[in-house]
Amino acid sequence: MQKTYSRFLMNLLGVGLILFTTTYSMDYSLEDLEIFKAQKLITEEEYQVLKAELEGTSLINDEMIYSVVVNGRVRGTHLKILKKDSYDYIPLIEFLDIIRFKNYDFEKNRISMKVGKELHKIDIDWEQKVATLSDPNRKIQFNESAILREGNEIYVEIELFKEIFTNSLEIDTKKLLLKTQLTFSTPFEIDASLENRLDNEFTRENKNEIIYTNKNRLFDIGYMRFNVQGELSKSKGENFETGWTGDLEYQGNLLYGELTTSYDVKEKTLGDTYLYYPEIYKNHSLEFGSYGTVERELGLSLKKEKGYFYVGKDIVIRENVPIGSRVELLYLGFPIAVQYAENGIVEFQNSEIKNDREYTLRVYEPNGKIYTIDINTAVDFRQQNKGEIEYDFKIREDHDSKKYASEGNIYYGLTENLTLGTGYIRSVDTSNEKVDYLDLFNAEAVYSNYVFRMPYTLVLGGEKGKDQRTKEYLEAQIQIRDFKLRTEHQNFGLYYDLERVRSYTIEYNPGNGYSIDSNYYINDYYNEGTEKNYDIGVSIYKNLMRDLLVTGEYSTGNSDGDEYSINLYYTGLHYVNTRLNNRWSDNGKDFESVLTLMNKNLWDALDFSIEFSYSNRDESRFTFRFDLNYDNWLSAGMFAGKNGEQNYKLGVDKVVDLKDITRNVESMNSSRVKVIAFVDENSNNIYDSGEKLVDNVEIKIGSQTEVTGDEGEAYFFGVPNGILYDLNPKIRKPSYSLGSNKIAVRGTNTGTIEAFIPLKAMVTLSGVFIIDEKLNLSDDDIKDIYDNTIIKIKDKEGKILENTIPDESGIFYVSGLFTESYSVEITYLGDKLNIPPLIETIDLKYIEAKDNEIVLKFREKGIALLKN
Repeated sequence: MQKTYSRFLMNLLGVGLILFTTTYSMDYSLEDLEIFKAQKLITEEEYQVLKAELEGTSLINDEMIYSVVVNGRVRGTHLKILKKDSYDYIPLIEFLDIIRFKNYDFEKNRISMKVGKELHKIDIDWEQKVATLSDPNRKIQFNESAILREGNEIYVEIELFKEIFTNSLEIDTKKLLLKTQLTFSTPFEIDASLENRLDNEFTRENKNEIIYTNKNRLFDIGYMRFNVQGELSKSKGENFETGWTGDLEYQGNLLYGELTTSYDVKEKTLGDTYLYYPEIYKNHSLEFGSYGTVERELGLSLKKEKGYFYVGKDIVIRENVPIGSRVELLYLGFPIAVQYAENGIVEFQNSEIKNDREYTLRVYEPNGKIYTIDINTAVDFRQQNKGEIEYDFKIREDHDSKKYASEGNIYYGLTENLTLGTGYIRSVDTSNEKVDYLDLFNAEAVYSNYVFRMPYTLVLGGEKGKDQRTKEYLEAQIQIRDFKLRTEHQNFGLYYDLERVRSYTIEYNPGNGYSIDSNYYINDYYNEGTEKNYDIGVSIYKNLMRDLLVTGEYSTGNSDGDEYSINLYYTGLHYVNTRLNNRWSDNGKDFESVLTLMNKNLWDALDFSIEFSYSNRDESRFTFRFDLNYDNWLSAGMFAGKNGEQNYKLGVDKVVDLKDITRNVESMNSSRVKVIAFVDENSNNIYDSGEKLVDNVEIKIGSQTEVTGDEGEAYFFGVPNGILYDLNPKIRKPSYSLGSNKIAVRGTNTGTIEAFIPLKAMVTLSGVFIIDEKLNLSDDDIKDIYDNTIIKIKDKEGKILENTIPDESGIFYVSGLFTESYSVEITYLGDKLNIPPLIETIDLKYIEAKDNEIVLKFREKGIALLKN
């Protein structure tokens, strides 16, 4: 280990010397190089390179020796780059050896490898002159001179090497330095990741994690958001008119839930007002309140959160995020849409959102923190695991009739394969003079399994109401390699015009940049015959470059005609994401194009978006839009159309904590945190009355840092909800420690979190030995007994914490212990006495300004504990 470490230091010094001396080549001589080589500060290869530079000569075979920096770390100091016919070539096998990569097969005319944690495939065939990559899925054609073969080495021309393996590659010929960022993790990084994961697992196993969250209170005053905007606008041929908007939003604890409401100051109307209980039961949320502005309606819902829902065939991604957040919808790593949270909710409805795909929401909180939420739009048919249950229940008042419409469903996993569901729908019938209820009851069975390794799902169900309001339906789906086949059959009772509906869908998704789906529908009517429709859609997506995603869609059918789109998403600009969407509809007659530039939280204070749009359908054929939010208090925007329509906005958008309006609160979806540091005298991790409070403890939550005062308390405001923050207190008094505890907070509503930090007093165990006078020992004999006595202190798990011996007076001290139980083992190893060892359990206590003391006595029959 020591030799490896020394060799690493020598290599590092050698790299530093090369970088220094090759930059300032006039500062060293040939004699200096001889000394450097003699002292082994440089290798033989480095000596030859520097000597050649001093003498102005070239190395043989046109090879230059470079130091290699991979993914930010020095990995080697002697990679030989070949120069031939004005091209530079990297020796691939030598490079793979440098990064310690062995997972490849080297055949006669090709090399195949699996790289990174995900084992993506790279295949290079120099006979066919093609490189095939699985991520992203593409083929790279190259000419014959791009790869040279010599013995067991493969030389790859640098531009081809860069395209296959790297995100970036730089060669500094003056410093003889090659720097590259690979598209995959090296074995070094994978090993480090595994070690970190093992360390984290070990830490987790040996740490007692205490997580504090909000206590639901009957009432706790919350946050207010002030959003006031002044407007200046005009229409075509008219003068400018002034106006304004003003909205107040409130969020706070009430009735042990989260109350959210809003008020339009200008229109003097109350907005949606509701109580929200998140995660009330296994990812189910409960919400009830009064909705609407003028025609208010009461409502209640209990549902399982999935992150998305359907509106017809379209998928809408919906998530709760901190108020004031800016959220990007990412597909294949590219932002395809951006939204600002409205009252803590963000929704995306985009043509790129499709079934059975994985999306990511990247949330930029107002305080600068960034986190992601993964969304998988796989169709699950409400399938439940065995014993798992899902509820979906809602009630909504009908304003006109003052009656309540309701809907409820329950799905239960009877086995791992079979899910049973039942429910009802009660709607308000206003078709006749007498307002009445219509009731529908439903039942459903969902079965999933495999046949010849092909997954399939069957759904059988039906609903029944009065007046022959009946429906039976069957759904079936099977996956055959890259094909998904689905069909649905529905039969209706005489109440409906439809007698029977059938649909057939075939989806082909090979996963290499495109997918095809086709749908065929047959509708049979009781009195109007049969109607048949079809549609076919093709979707493509392709990474043309590392920073450019191109998507396209084409759909055609016998009812809607041809529609197609081409969209480009570019992330190569440092602070700006660029999006260009083009769509043709009505058989290509209608065209719309939108260019959007969105920044990436510039300087942690400025958010803006710029949009240009063109349409040949609307009167406003060309428009320009600009929106800006500065430091979460100043907002501005403008809109201009070619026909003269203009709109300008300027105002204030600010959130304040009504408990302390002087505090800087950046998100309404936040919590206050009250931290109390105390001495945990009995080690139960609970604050007990009378336990000492500790001042001067520094605590950090996010970007806020506070220090506990004389009462052991510190306060934090505006801590964003939904995020786990480790407190990591800095305990400035050396006599205290966190022990094996790990303290964290996670907010769920606007209530106050009380987080107790149980500090363990670092107590000292002192002991004193006495000798029974009946033994008649001399002073030298007593000293010899003490010299041959060993005291072992062990913890609850039997781990030895301290080995010590008493001094010549029979006194010993063990410091750095906590107020816990310990095992004390005392063994006499001498020959003056023939006595067995003593093993005792002691409980250490916290005693202000005193040690825990034990007294032990050597007697003829053994060692006795006199005082514990």
